[in-house]
Formats: sequence, C-alpha cells, structure tokens
Amino acid sequence: MARHEDLPIPIYETLEPVYGVESQLQEALLRFENLKSKFIQVFGHSPHIFARSPGYSVLPMAIRQDTIVAIRKRDAGEPEKRLLIANVSDKYPLCTYPADPNQDIDLKNHRWGHYFICGYKGFYEYVKSKGLDVGEPVGLDVMIDGTVPTGSGLSSSAAFVCSSTIAIMAAFDVNFPKKEIAQLACECERHIGTQSGGMDQAISVMAQSGFAELIDFNPIRATDVQLPAGGSFVIAHSLAESQKAVTAATNYNNRVVECRLAAIVLGIKLGMKPQEAISKLKTLSDVEGSCVSFASSRGSSDPVVAVKELLSEEPYRAENIEKITEENLQSIFADSPTSLDVLKVARQYKLFQRASHVYSEAKRVHAFKDTVSSNLSEEDMLKKLGDLMNESHYSCSVLYECRHRLRTAFYILSEAEAWKHNKPVETSSFSESLSLRAANLETLCKHSVTNPSLKHSATHNMASSSRSATQNMASSSRGLLTLFPDLNESTREITGAVALEPQPSAPEFAPLNFPMRSVEQRMAVQSDVEANQYTLKSCVETMTAVTNVSPVA
Repeated sequence: MARHEDLPIPIYETLEPVYGVESQLQEALLRFENLKSKFIQVFGHSPHIFARSPGYSVLPMAIRQDTIVAIRKRDAGEPEKRLLIANVSDKYPLCTYPADPNQDIDLKNHRWGHYFICGYKGFYEYVKSKGLDVGEPVGLDVMIDGTVPTGSGLSSSAAFVCSSTIAIMAAFDVNFPKKEIAQLACECERHIGTQSGGMDQAISVMAQSGFAELIDFNPIRATDVQLPAGGSFVIAHSLAESQKAVTAATNYNNRVVECRLAAIVLGIKLGMKPQEAISKLKTLSDVEGSCVSFASSRGSSDPVVAVKELLSEEPYRAENIEKITEENLQSIFADSPTSLDVLKVARQYKLFQRASHVYSEAKRVHAFKDTVSSNLSEEDMLKKLGDLMNESHYSCSVLYECRHRLRTAFYILSEAEAWKHNKPVETSSFSESLSLRAANLETLCKHSVTNPSLKHSATHNMASSSRSATQNMASSSRGLLTLFPDLNESTREITGAVALEPQPSAPEFAPLNFPMRSVEQRMAVQSDVEANQYTLKSCVETMTAVTNVSPVA
C-alpha cells in the first residue's frame, strides 16, 4: 500500500469526508455557501472548483481552521487576461494582477494577494520542470475565505499558498503526489521573501485527522504519530499579529541566516576548510553528524556538546565570523537577496543560541514520538509530553527568540491554573512570584487600552473561549499540555527586553517587566484592543486567585 504522501491530492464531491458530521459539517456548509454567493456577487459566475488547506524532523499537527479557495478559469478566447483575487472579508480589498507567471512580486509593496501569486508562479515553474503543457496563461477569478488567524504563528500564509496551488492545479486538471505539492508549496512561498523551511506546507498538505505527523526532509516523507486519547492540546491566540513577510529581514530570515552561519563556523571548527564549509553547509543538519562524532569523543551522542565547546555564547559580530570563514558575509550569501537584506540590518549573530535550539528541538521531536508509542501509563505519558513542550517553550523563548511576550503571559496563565488545581509546589514563593507577574500584567492592561468598555465582539468571544478551554484542561486530572503558536517575532525586538525563562516547577520566578511604551505601541495597532484588555485581565484575575490559594501543608 502506498504511503499517503505518495498519493495525489484527494478530490471529493461532498464535504462529509473532509469535515465529518454534525456541527463542523454544518459550519462548513454555511462557509462554502457564503463563499459561492460572494464569488457570484463579485464575478457574475459560479466557481468551477473549491480547494482547501488547513493551517530537520519536525512534529506538527493540523488544526480545524483552514483556507478555502474558490476558482474559475476563464476561457482562452476572453480578451481580458487578468487574475482577480477577492476575499469574503471586506478587510481585504480586491487585488488585480496580470495573467503572467513570470511577473515579479513587489516585495516593497506588500499586498495580501501576493500569496496567491506565489502559488501561481510556483505552479507554472513546476509544470515546466515536469515537461507538461498547460497552454497559454488565461484569466482566473478567485475568491478566498480563511479562518486561520493571520500572523498568529498558525501558518495562515502556508494554508493560503497551499490551497492556492492546489486550486490552480485543479483548474488546469493536473495533480501530483502530496509530497511533491508540499515541496512545491514551500518553494512557492519563498517568492514572498521568507526563507520557509517546509514544515508548515508539509503538514497542511499531508495531515491526517487524529494524528501528528513526523516530517522528515530530503526527501520529504511523513510518519503518522498517534496522539494520546486522554490529552488535550490548547491553542491560545494572544491577538498579537506578526507580519512575517514584512519583518523577515529582522526576524524570520534573520534566524535562517544565523543557523547557516552557525553550521559553517561549526564545520570549520571541526576541521573543514573554510571554502568547503561555505559551499557544502547550508543547514545545521548538514554538520550534525560531525557534531555527534565530536560529542562521542566526550562520551556523548548529543551534538549540543560540540555547540557548547566550539561556539561562543556571546553574540558574534560580522568581523568575528569573517575572521573564521576568511570571506566576507556578503560573498557567502551573494546568491540569496533575502539573506543580503538580513546582513544590511543585523548588528550581531547569535550562533550558539540558534544551534543549541535547533539540535535540542530535534531531539525533543523524537522524544515526543517515542513517548506516545511507549508503554507508559496515560498519566505519566501526558506528564512527559508536557515536560517536553515546556522545554520547547523555554528554548523557543530564550534560545531562538520566536515567542511573543503576550504568548508567554498565556503560558504563565496555564501554569498558574495547573498549580491552582494540582498544587505541586509546597512553598509560598511560587504564589508570591505570580503576584508580581499579575501586578505587571495589570499595569500593562492600564497602559495598553484606549477604550475601557468591553464589547462582546467575535474576537472577544474567541479570547474568552481560549481562556475557558485552558481552564477546563488545567482542571483535568489527566494532565496538562500547553501548546501555543509561535509568532515568529523576536521578543527582544517587540519589547526591547530579553525573554525570561519560564520555570514552572521551580520555587521562584523573576517578575515580568513590560516596557510600557513599546508594548502599548504594539497593541495599539491590533484590530481589537478591547479584546486584548479582556485577555490580559483574565490573566490577572486567574493569577490573583492563585496567590490566594494556601500552599500545600
């Protein structure tokens, strides 16, 4: 039997195989009807096809939220050869592009429709490489409906690009195996200027209900990982939005550059000639084997041993790296315009921190898979998984700096709820530190809200639902797992402060010190400031309640 990543994208005549039954199906039926109605309203015709996509070894899982693309291919004889891209939401204006697969994307003028053009360009590049003739470009009418929160770290861009690519394929009556589409979609998104690694696209295309997927690359392949029946994974949206494509040079792509530089420096330190390391080492996985060999001489199999001994914890400046590589950084990245953009603004490079995160996170991925397939009791299994996710949060926050400060507030909230119900700490210092954090959050609320009234908007309800879900899970006797989206936004650059290490099992916490002005400015641009106030007040209320719980006798 063929592996599911070798199968083509499935085509369905009804929604039941995709959305199941009952409430989710009814919600989907309404969305598709609304999408079709809006399509007819804008373009005067019904769509031909609907396509959807949900939002190193990695272990992602897909979620229910998705992006749906309705598309109609215009007749070749129609004189107007344009791509008209509309959205069900009035927040996104109609975008018009020429029906030209060779067009350049204006990265200096970011438009939401650019993500569709990524899929459009990538499709034509791929069919050309396969020797397929799909005829002359024709006009396309496109309508988008997405429920993945934008800029939340839940891969809204990947869902958009994947669903767009699949819709274009279907419009031209071609199909490819899932693994090829996942790789294609990854390469497509790079047209927007972000150096995507492929995980988001792979899970969006190859996900199966009820499973996480262990994704391996080169070549891309997926292994089903059955999740424990007694566990709940809570995804809490902080309502902060990261514009990944806009801030790529200082955030997303910056870390890609740092990881490659870490690989090159490690390779040279481990005996490679500088030119050999520069030409051969593109990712940290390329030098992992040499790091493991080095670690084995120290009685370990952990590549982080090499990182700790060979890389400096202090950030490197360009001249420090160039002395090691014997070549300037602009020459090393000469074939990557987006990397050159990073070099223009970067003042330092955290090679030790980035390499430590990548290698330790890869180890946690396999530890997670091994844990769910072990013979541990459900309680012990969930505790182990929770510990791994807590370690991942720390690593992402401190070593990789891709956690937003408000996401850390949610993390603290979940730990506070767990402590309140299970009381694992026997000293008062834990609750005292929570009191300090609550005071900081309360101050943040006061400084970040321009309108004190609380309206029950849709965003407000979402925040409320997230809080309730966290509380319900925390009160479960079956254990607590906390999973929150990365916002691909450096904590240091958002707040001007260094991310603090969350230590859920330690007796003492350092207080959160929010710089008021930078956070206030950041939150002021959010679509619903009042919802942010509600979410943060919920954190304050819960933490204050925790401080009133007497320590275990």
